[in-house]
Amino acid sequence: MKKLTVLISELTRKIWEMEDFLRRSPEFYDLSITQMYYLEAICLNNEPTLTYLANILQLTKSTVTIQVEKLVEKGYIKKVRSEKDRRSSALQLSKKGNNINKMHHKIHEQLAGALQKSLTDTELKIFIEILNKFLQKELVRKFK
Repeated sequence: MKKLTVLISELTRKIWEMEDFLRRSPEFYDLSITQMYYLEAICLNNEPTLTYLANILQLTKSTVTIQVEKLVEKGYIKKVRSEKDRRSSALQLSKKGNNINKMHHKIHEQLAGALQKSLTDTELKIFIEILNKFLQKELVRKFK
C-alpha cells in the first residue's frame, strides 16, 4: 500500500507540474487550476445551467456562482438566457475560454501519449480497464 501511495503522489505531482507550467504562460496569467477545470466541465457538458454545473462538480450553487461570475468578468465564459425559461441561463465558453480549454486539453493528450508510449498494447488495455473501474467507485466520486 505504501508503494501505491507514493506512486499516486508522484503522478499527482507530475500532473500538477504540467498544468502549472501551462498556467504560467501569458494566456493563463489570470486563471487558477480550479477555474481551468470549470471551463473543462462547461465544455464537456454542452452548455450546462449553473445548477447542472454545481451538481456535476458536487459543489453548492453559491460556490459555483462565485467562480462563474469571475470567469464571465474575465471573458472566458458567457451566460445565454434560455428562450423557454427566461430565469435560466446556459453557460458557454467564449472564444477566449475555448482557446484556453483546448490548450488545457493538450496537456491531458500529452499525458495520455506518454502513457501509451511507455506501455505495451496489452498493458494499456489493462491500465484503461483498471482506471475505468477505479473511476466508477463511489469513493472517487466523493472527492470531486
